[in-house]
Amino acid sequence: MFKNSYFSSEKIEKVGLVAICTGGTGDIPIAKEACITAEFFGSNTANYYDVGIAGIHRLLDKIDEIKKANVIIAIAGFGAGYSANQINRKIEGK
Repeated sequence: MFKNSYFSSEKIEKVGLVAICTGGTGDIPIAKEACITAEFFGSNTANYYDVGIAGIHRLLDKIDEIKKANVIIAIAGFGAGYSANQINRKIEGK
């Protein structure tokens, strides 16, 4: 049977490392959901907020730590998608 510390008083040993990175501060609520989910399934987590283009120095400051993770979840909200869409339109000539 699946055991988890949320449903049992028995502690489970956490394994691995999931780095959760957000492009901006607006993405933090989604990052928190990802963190809760990863921890629920027994992973260690590390959060890196606001490390998108506007905060690239924050990404570069933490890049060695992020590279140690087994899994990296990158969360970029509407702004990133909008920018990518505009670039595609310019390339396609629309």
